[in-house]
Amino acid sequence: MHAVLAGSGPGRRSRTGHPSAALPCAVLSGRRAAGPIPYSKETSMFRSLLDRLYGLCGVLACISLLAIGVIIGAQIVGRLMGILIPSSDDLASYAMGASTFLGLAYTFRANGHIRVNLFTQKLSPSSRRPAEIFVLILGAAILGYFTWYNIGMAYTSYDFDEVSIGLLPVPLWIPQAVMAFGTLLMTISMLDELIALLSGRETTYSQVHEDVMQAE
Repeated sequence: MHAVLAGSGPGRRSRTGHPSAALPCAVLSGRRAAGPIPYSKETSMFRSLLDRLYGLCGVLACISLLAIGVIIGAQIVGRLMGILIPSSDDLASYAMGASTFLGLAYTFRANGHIRVNLFTQKLSPSSRRPAEIFVLILGAAILGYFTWYNIGMAYTSYDFDEVSIGLLPVPLWIPQAVMAFGTLLMTISMLDELIALLSGRETTYSQVHEDVMQAE
């Protein structure tokens, strides 16, 4: 455990023979450590599970976008034929919310979110990494608060059996639970990237950015 927390590397040992705490210092100062901490077998399995979960939520977000098009198309055809599609606006809004929140984590790791890096670009490499760590901690804290609020809101709606106002009564806890799960997964993804930075690795979204720049 001490070796993992200290980030041992080749040639970096104290007088007593124990690994020195070189990695955290190198990470916070922006310097490259001797090498990233290797994943254990259990961590690799958990890492693979998270990647699959991110991808699955990305697929569900795409399906939600397709559902919006289907609902709006059915509404247009229904009006031309004199057929009423009950609560079509509500269903379309729920699908829009699902596509937004379920796609947060996947888009974040794919470097698809708009990132204002005008300030960080002017920083030196030794200052850029601590700034990115601070931003990830702040973002995870804010999203954690939103997740806690969304969970409480969904639980309240479930407890009081609240439904939407419309021809088709939809239990409000269902779309609210989707929102809560999306923000929870986004919080986990930010913590995931934070752990990667603290372990001496590059973030997933920065690797995607570098690949795109090389392709161009």
